[in-house]
Amino acid sequence: MNELFTLVLRLAIFTVVIIFLVALFISFRSTTHGRFADRDIVQYSENLYLSDLVSHRTIFKKDALDTVKNSKIEYFAKTCDKGSLVKITDLSNGNAWEFGYKPNKKVRLSETTMNAIAGIMDEKKLENYESADEASMLITLYDSYTTRITCEIEKAFLSKEIQTSRAPCLFDGLTKDCGLEISQIGDELCLKNPSSSGPADCRSFKIPFIMDDKFRDYDAVNIGDEKLSKFKMKAYPLKVGAAGTDCDALKTDLSNVALEKDDEMGSVRLCLEEI
Repeated sequence: MNELFTLVLRLAIFTVVIIFLVALFISFRSTTHGRFADRDIVQYSENLYLSDLVSHRTIFKKDALDTVKNSKIEYFAKTCDKGSLVKITDLSNGNAWEFGYKPNKKVRLSETTMNAIAGIMDEKKLENYESADEASMLITLYDSYTTRITCEIEKAFLSKEIQTSRAPCLFDGLTKDCGLEISQIGDELCLKNPSSSGPADCRSFKIPFIMDDKFRDYDAVNIGDEKLSKFKMKAYPLKVGAAGTDCDALKTDLSNVALEKDDEMGSVRLCLEEI
């Protein structure tokens, strides 16, 4: 009886310790992620102040802002795995300039914001900085499924290394748990629901890529209320002229993959493979 009680007590203590360690790990990950996000947004603001939009320290040129107003391109500064949106408002008259990436709520994972000081001047009056209009600047960095996928493609293309991550279970597949279309529409990468005609979310992106057709329909496993795909997404950097290489061939033959320094990059092939 005493041995049974001791065994049960040890199991209880072991379980409590495991739960504590898991909770501590999750807390550490959240804190670390938050610190990285804060660092990224501060770095982004510094890059923006050094851009051609600014004439002196934190004073923006009105004519330059007019050229980027309402653009979806992330000008002058960009982070790989986060999309940036900037809104500058002239506090004297309420005029506002917004440019960058703003994700659809369906694909949005998290966001980090920062208010920063700014001023606005007409370029004809740049010799007198004290006459600049006071302005506010709101910078938002978005973490989304779209930014994560563009980052995997960009890293594969620039580093000439195969990138691997879990495929997202973002939409329902045509017959299975998950489905996704990743399309190049003009100078944008767009995520689409296979059952819908229009894109769900797009980000300015010019690196060429090819999507595996298997992304339109794949399985997942249910963990609580969350669906996790049973597949990983692999981004293969392909040599020039190798765009026709299919994913099944890449599992066993990497001769068309640009992995060497002197290999000339052509495009990136996105493949779906079982975990």
